[in-house]
Amino acid sequence: MEDAYRKQCRFALLSFLVVLFLTHLAPVFYFIPQLTAFYILGFPAHYFITLVVGWIGTMVFYWFYIQISEKIDQEIDETSGAAFAAEQGKEPAGAAKATGGAR
Repeated sequence: MEDAYRKQCRFALLSFLVVLFLTHLAPVFYFIPQLTAFYILGFPAHYFITLVVGWIGTMVFYWFYIQISEKIDQEIDETSGAAFAAEQGKEPAGAAKATGGAR
């Protein structure tokens, strides 16, 4: 179970760094000034690249983030449910089966 928590922490930190890079592109244009010399769709290239990467790229990244994060959360739920059952000697509350109606 702790391995899943470590995986979640590492993934969250890595994701933070990726989003930080995607949303703060100014240093890229400072180190590569040739990117500011041309236009895309009438906008200076550095504006357009910032818009596309900073907004649309981040939304695409978040879609992948959600998919992977859900898998990690399911792994945590499965392992914590098994650990609870082993510790208590019974099923966790969320694992109870339906009885087929009210009595």
